[in-house]
Amino acid sequence: MSAAAVLQLQNKTPWGGLESAVARIVMKTVRECKIKMLSVISELDSAGLPVGEPERNETELDGFFHYAEGDGEVSEMRLTYREVGEGGSVDTEFEVGDGYAALTRKGAICSRMEFREGATCRSLYSIPPYSFDMAVTAKRLRIAMSKDGGRVDILYKMSIGGADKSARMKISVEPA
Repeated sequence: MSAAAVLQLQNKTPWGGLESAVARIVMKTVRECKIKMLSVISELDSAGLPVGEPERNETELDGFFHYAEGDGEVSEMRLTYREVGEGGSVDTEFEVGDGYAALTRKGAICSRMEFREGATCRSLYSIPPYSFDMAVTAKRLRIAMSKDGGRVDILYKMSIGGADKSARMKISVEPA
């Protein structure tokens, strides 16, 4: 476990917007952790109903849990881990905050999925040399995280290259 003091501007959003220039000191902490992920994806027909058997993927990974503490509260939580598959390795970062989550992948797969309940976020999903337009709409986002780990449960609809899918991602984190 390591900690480093950093200067953070109060009320800074995860995307860098500033609402106030009042500064405060927070502690950045990185802890090794165990990550369990469950992903269930169903193809949807033109009426938006599931078709066939859902694709189910369960994974357990070792990773790092990053968080900041300030004013007695935990904020800026982020998981980092590496996935290794047939196509190569993918470095993944999963951020969570007040009412949002974001999953960023770089490597054999490149994508960014942002989740805000009721909002649609558009981006590209790339598996070099191919890229597809992707839209993700979070139907439900539940976050229960603390410095001791926790759970995230996301129910969402996505469209990749014109194919509609219904998906659920559940992530649990605990100290290693």
